[in-house]
Amino acid sequence: MTNMVTELMDLDPINFIENNLTIKGKRYTAAEGTGLRASGREYLHEILRYICLEAIGPEGLPVVVKKGRQVEMSTLAMGICSFFMCSGQYDHVTGLHGFPQIDQAHRFSNERFDTMIHESVDGRLWQKRAMAVNAKSGETAAERRKATYSVSQKDFVGTNTLYIEGASEEGNRLRNISVDFVLYDEIQDWYTAARENVQEANSHSRFGRQGFGLEMFFGTPKDKKSDFYRMWQSTDQREYHVRCIHCGHFFPITLDNFESGFLIKCQDHEGKGCLELQDKRKAMVHGQWIPTAPENSHIARGYAISQLYIPTITREAIDLKAPDSPDENLRKSPRSFANEVMGDFYTDAFDSMGYADVLRCLTMMELRGGEIQEYSRNLHIAPFIDDQFTWMGIDWGGRVAGEDDQGKGGYTVVIILSQRPDRRLHVEFAKRLEVANIEEQIKEISDYVRRYHVAQIAADFGYGHAQIQLLQAEWGDRVKSVYSTQGAKRSYAFNGDQNMITIDRSQILGEFFESLNQYHFSVPFAEPAKIEWLIEHIANIEITSHTVGGMLRKKYGKRGAANPVDGLMALVYAWTAYKFDRTQGFTNMSINNYGGGNRSMPKPALAQMGPRRSGISARRVIRGGHMRVR
Repeated sequence: MTNMVTELMDLDPINFIENNLTIKGKRYTAAEGTGLRASGREYLHEILRYICLEAIGPEGLPVVVKKGRQVEMSTLAMGICSFFMCSGQYDHVTGLHGFPQIDQAHRFSNERFDTMIHESVDGRLWQKRAMAVNAKSGETAAERRKATYSVSQKDFVGTNTLYIEGASEEGNRLRNISVDFVLYDEIQDWYTAARENVQEANSHSRFGRQGFGLEMFFGTPKDKKSDFYRMWQSTDQREYHVRCIHCGHFFPITLDNFESGFLIKCQDHEGKGCLELQDKRKAMVHGQWIPTAPENSHIARGYAISQLYIPTITREAIDLKAPDSPDENLRKSPRSFANEVMGDFYTDAFDSMGYADVLRCLTMMELRGGEIQEYSRNLHIAPFIDDQFTWMGIDWGGRVAGEDDQGKGGYTVVIILSQRPDRRLHVEFAKRLEVANIEEQIKEISDYVRRYHVAQIAADFGYGHAQIQLLQAEWGDRVKSVYSTQGAKRSYAFNGDQNMITIDRSQILGEFFESLNQYHFSVPFAEPAKIEWLIEHIANIEITSHTVGGMLRKKYGKRGAANPVDGLMALVYAWTAYKFDRTQGFTNMSINNYGGGNRSMPKPALAQMGPRRSGISARRVIRGGHMRVR
């Protein structure tokens, strides 16, 4: 009787998940706040039931979930796939849980899905998988074991099969799989061609609309104009409205009405509501999803989920991740906050920046509350810098300061940054060197290293092989060469053997201009004429956007071949030295949220040469005078 009751209850996806799956090896329980019922997770109910019970019908629509990070969607995705495989409602069902890349699929299969199956309540789901493998005839024990632990193909009783695969750029390797449903995970990183090719695998599906099958798209948004943004715009864009426990008014949870702790205020986008405070977890119980674009209700269903709805996250936790958070270890950039916390697409506040725009960002600061205040025009002059470290960036060139701009090559520019108490990065020193002789340049730069107590030096590798070797002979491993590449998934990588930092130029410039636009940099402004060249170099970058494979890409180039950007690159290298120092050699990228993937970036062709080691350790810093910007 107990088994029969359990099987009947498993016909509902919510019951199925609570009865069979576990969280970190423990059963779902409402008392401990881990259940899908009475735990503040009521917003998941409609998504589950629509996908598992309604979308499978001939009138079913594709489902698009636009979500922040850490909103329990991976657990939901595993619950959906296991429901189709193991609930007992279906047989001869084939599904695909797809990822953009193969390594993502393998990691998810090994670390998440297999663990979930193994740790299911009383091992029920594992038994259903093992029984399916053992039922196959003509296989040896070794073959059965291999099938049981297959990374990409999971067989279950009822001749149900789930594939967990990566599509790569074209999705060709998945074309020949015929499936009944596809769950596209991390859809924001799928190439358009891969998605379109994989969709053909659903052509003969017995679920959903004829010729299209059951499609689910889960993703964390990035930029507007992307393929995922256009996909979201075609849905009915549902927003979960909680129900006020005092007056019954329906309203969404926003940054404006999320007060403190778990308390929210009854107030909708238009300001309507009784304004009474209440626990968001209780208000979710009788909430409902309301379409904000009902004109698209016949095309696709869209569900938007931010971290504001997570029952374990307080307002204080959200504030610590905000761009203006006092904790720089937790603070996110405006882009990351919008994408990963709020689950929203991000729109740059700028395209290309003119001279006035750059000047505003460098000499003005935005105070909390929206008030704009001019940054001090008085250059703070100290006898020496001995109470803090600074960071130096160098962009090498053959042009001498004062030469006509039509001269060949770029300038050699030296920039030194410090960090102010308000955490802004302050330009302590900026100069175009007036000498072209390498030995004289190194002598002058070494003097600045001593005077400014420089902790790390990042210098361009492309034009400065000999200079870097001389600097390293003087200052040892404190000097890092920087090699720029394009198209890497990781923004920064450090090769300790080569003492070389490899950066992705486009990603770094994107991060820099975003930080610049958020007033994260400042310059002394006592003598404007002496820094006009630096402002011009930053403004000489032209930012253009284009779409590659359905994903938005930005290109950073000169406004003209004769317009120098050497000051900008020296500033970016100084910023790189600062980040190397603050993130322990890029090993703790959570600091200031400088992120990237796990893929190592390509080494430059000349990297095998490597800088020569003199065996001389870095010298003690001799504190010197504080110099004006030149």
